[in-house]
Amino acid sequence: MQIIKAPFVLNKQMLCAVALGTLCGHAQNPGDPPPLPLASDLEITKPTRVIVKEDTDREFTITLRGIIRSENAWMTVLSADGAVVHDAAIPQGESYSVTISKDGVVGQYALILKIRKADEIFTPLTELPGEVYPVKSWILPHKPEQKIATYFVKPTAHSEGVFRLVPGKAFFSVESLQGKVLGERGLGDISEELVEFPFPEEGVWLRLEGMYFNFENDPHLLFLSESQERWFEPSEDVLRLE
Repeated sequence: MQIIKAPFVLNKQMLCAVALGTLCGHAQNPGDPPPLPLASDLEITKPTRVIVKEDTDREFTITLRGIIRSENAWMTVLSADGAVVHDAAIPQGESYSVTISKDGVVGQYALILKIRKADEIFTPLTELPGEVYPVKSWILPHKPEQKIATYFVKPTAHSEGVFRLVPGKAFFSVESLQGKVLGERGLGDISEELVEFPFPEEGVWLRLEGMYFNFENDPHLLFLSESQERWFEPSEDVLRLE
């Protein structure tokens, strides 16, 4: 496999003006809420996960905004100690919500969703102060009017300051919080080669257009968030929940 070292700049002006519109050079996420990244398994043997974090013991609502087309979609919610606080089918249709009651514990929860590529859900799912989407290989469902999905991400202790990404015939741009482009793949390039670029401690904005993506910092996960303020690194205990 050929490795391309970042910065990989084909045509920054074209990418910013055509693919990313006015997003380039901004340290915040001014675009529409991005879609929930789905586990890249069309048979849903590998569920999609969302990890959320409370600041106080509280009731909170999970809202799936978008459209559920699958007949057998399902959501399980587990507290950090493994207790099942919700386990039920997700009905077909738009905007499904469920309320999670106070449970006397302040901590993290794992939302485990058995959904398919045809199910379009948009972030955020909660109003809690922490919400991230653990991914390794993932799919982005897109509505025709929304081409760019923008996420904030920070490195973990295992990242070694390098971000390794394989975009599956997709375009992307990675920006520092100061607006510097650290890596990008421009319009017209549909290769599926490994790309490496710097991964600074303060995090980056990852702007994606396409469907299939693979994070190659083996064997570690990438934690995407729709908000810089709501990013956190989940505990190992909650990540092990099934």
